[in-house]
Amino acid sequence: MMKQKKLNVTYRDLEKKDYPYIEKIIRDTWNYDSICDKPSTAKQMAKVYLRGCLTQKTFARVAVCRDRVVGIIIGQYNGDRKMNVGMHIKSFFSGLRLMLSGDGRKVGRQFRGFDKTDKEMLEGCGKKFDGEVVFFAVSKAVRGCGVGKELWGQLRGYFRAKGAESVYVYTDNTCNYKFYESQEFERLDCRELLVSPRGQRFRLEMYLYEYNF
Repeated sequence: MMKQKKLNVTYRDLEKKDYPYIEKIIRDTWNYDSICDKPSTAKQMAKVYLRGCLTQKTFARVAVCRDRVVGIIIGQYNGDRKMNVGMHIKSFFSGLRLMLSGDGRKVGRQFRGFDKTDKEMLEGCGKKFDGEVVFFAVSKAVRGCGVGKELWGQLRGYFRAKGAESVYVYTDNTCNYKFYESQEFERLDCRELLVSPRGQRFRLEMYLYEYNF
């Protein structure tokens, strides 16, 4: 594991060349390889997830260490949102390719439950937000070294400059959701979802958090 005192991390805007590194972080963060029968399905799931996030982005920054992306944060401020037709098309075809395989369809059914629960939590809270933390992940190799705090600080600065009053984020108990609490996010809702990846049933806790400026 990289030690904090030896880290030389730089931060910059997201570039297309970063996508393979980010897809690997996605696979590792949500353990896609453990819930898919085939590595190719896990790889395609990561593509689908990332491209879905990119259809929403108005802000995206990465952390780079030793020429590798080790962290990513994507945000959306409602006032800056514009339709990215090209990315929507790529997202659609990535999802279609996933659904063409039996393994992909099986895993896709699980994720439809996630989307439904997220929507229910957002609608149930009865609040209007100025933006969303769309995607936020840090490589396991640099967790605890301040990379996450810096990335969130940059996105928070963007939201503040835009005049945002509140933003939200979805997370769950497979992620470091305690980070949000340490950064003064407030939990608005928690839902349980029964999932059965590869026949192993367990309860997933899904959360909705709010940050007020």
